[in-house]
Amino acid sequence: MIRKSLVPNLKNRRLKKKKTVALRPNFDLKSTDNLGGGFRRLVFTDVQIEPNSFLEITINSGNRKVVSGGWSIANFQKAFAIESYPRQINQWVISVFNDTSVTRSITPYLITKA
Repeated sequence: MIRKSLVPNLKNRRLKKKKTVALRPNFDLKSTDNLGGGFRRLVFTDVQIEPNSFLEITINSGNRKVVSGGWSIANFQKAFAIESYPRQINQWVISVFNDTSVTRSITPYLITKA
């Protein structure tokens, strides 16, 4: 059972159209960490999500296989993960809803294997 207070009330709200962003390791990578055993953590540059809007982030890992994906968001306020899944062997998709009245930064992450 979902507690009603945790679900965003979208009635009578002006929502912005969903924005889509594609990130690539050759251009949008902030840092990498070698985790051993052929695994790496890729940290991508921050992406802005506008107030009361949806954002879909497609993250490509180049020639590496995606094991998992994740994200962190600035300002400790409500945000909702809509989807987080592997679209292809080297691509992860994250969809987020920003349930606040301020623009926030999202930092996307991938765990990959050679």
